[in-house]
Amino acid sequence: MATSDLTFRLARLEDLDEITQVATAAYGSTSGLMRAATGDNVKDLAVPFHRATIGAMQVAGENWIALDGDKIVALAGWFLPGNILNPDDPVQAAAGFEDFCAKMTPELEKWWESFLPQYNEMCRKALGADRVKDMWQLQMLCTHPDYQRRGIASRLVKHKENLVLLPVTLVFQNGSLIYLQIASEGKEMRLETGYPHGVSVLLVSRP
Repeated sequence: MATSDLTFRLARLEDLDEITQVATAAYGSTSGLMRAATGDNVKDLAVPFHRATIGAMQVAGENWIALDGDKIVALAGWFLPGNILNPDDPVQAAAGFEDFCAKMTPELEKWWESFLPQYNEMCRKALGADRVKDMWQLQMLCTHPDYQRRGIASRLVKHKENLVLLPVTLVFQNGSLIYLQIASEGKEMRLETGYPHGVSVLLVSRP
């Protein structure tokens, strides 16, 4: 399969379960992100966690997917300017976080309650509270293992970047309208997408 044969489009509601399968396969169960987000119960919580996050981006942002024919092979999930990952938001909760939270252990629930405010405050301080509200946030970027190292994720990011930047050149002159948050495992991906500077690198860990 040549990467030029791929098609990109916005995800529909009926795509979300297949996208969740791609994310689960891509992230696996060994990354720091998955260990932090699901605690000691990665096997049972990985799918609900990814489904909740993807659902949240569907209702508060955009999920862009790459397809090889009819098969979804990669995802770039974005939050709209002014929106963040927020399980307490009723719309995001209904989109998947209610199911994920219902499966949490008390210990994991306590960690999430502590983590999210710190995470959002870190973003505001690092990027500036007045700028975050004008930025698209790339929350999730993943490619199915069978399609990795072909530049597909990079092309998905560039596709959205072009859609955002071209119509708003004057705004872009005052600073980037896109920021990327990645776990430590994504360093190589960060360089390939062309964001070597000004990138918020999120290192997630559990005590």
